[in-house]
Amino acid sequence: ATEVLGDSERLVCFCAMSLQGGLTGELILAVDDVSGLALADLLLERPAGTSTAWGEIEISAALETANIIGCAYLNALASALPGGIELLPSPPRFARDFGESLMEFALMNQAGSSDVVFLTRTEFAIAESPVDCNLLFVPDAGSVTVLQELLPT
Repeated sequence: ATEVLGDSERLVCFCAMSLQGGLTGELILAVDDVSGLALADLLLERPAGTSTAWGEIEISAALETANIIGCAYLNALASALPGGIELLPSPPRFARDFGESLMEFALMNQAGSSDVVFLTRTEFAIAESPVDCNLLFVPDAGSVTVLQELLPT
């Protein structure tokens, strides 16, 4: 599971939102530097290649993207699950680390209580742009049990 983001020795930028409510866990928008900075340029209507480092404005663009995509994902998930489960995300937080470290952090709660991992991955690509990002939903161990009970087998 730690290889889901590709090369474990590559730095990954991620915006993580903790999830509370009927399900708990982490929702993570992960991008490599090239894709993240290209996304910032796209959102800020700047020529591609303008952003060369993660400054305050680039981080803000990534966090806002995570907030919008994450909330849309959680709203769709909540409406698809029976029972009117409420899903409440925390404000996203930004970090850069190696892909393997990110996945170990995200899966730590599940690994402590089970050798089964539940992970959903959604890939995004923007046509004619070098933007490649992944949205990961990693429920905590208790939420894996809730999902198993709610979802048909």
